[in-house]
Amino acid sequence: MTARNSDPQTNHEAAAAFQKKVGKVDGRIIEIVRASGQLGRTQSEVVASVPEYKPGSITPRFVWLVERRQLVRIRIGTTKPTKRNPGGRPLYITRFDEETKRPVNVYWAPEFAPEEKEPPVAERNGGQDAFFSEQRSEDARQA
Repeated sequence: MTARNSDPQTNHEAAAAFQKKVGKVDGRIIEIVRASGQLGRTQSEVVASVPEYKPGSITPRFVWLVERRQLVRIRIGTTKPTKRNPGGRPLYITRFDEETKRPVNVYWAPEFAPEEKEPPVAERNGGQDAFFSEQRSEDARQA
């Protein structure tokens, strides 16, 4: 976050303080994920490891850290195409979270991430081949 040149000095000071705090949170998240090595960490595991910050301060940082390639998720495929997502949605490696009772994404430091497997051809082109081959199979069964 930065202040505009036309903003008063207090805004510039607040923006600098905010950036410093965000940098500390990001650094702490990266440190925890890197310490987990090849096991990786989920967002809830990181939140539990950092009681000094509120969960709302930690979980949004994951998107930013993935975009900056400081954390990685491993893509394993794509969902079936839908009207809303004609190319399907990406699927990532997950782990079952006991607290939420559902699968959650796992994040790694880039140097510890497992190899990303090459998705099948149908998934590389947005799932269209998989969609049409399923449709052809259905048509053949009905005939």
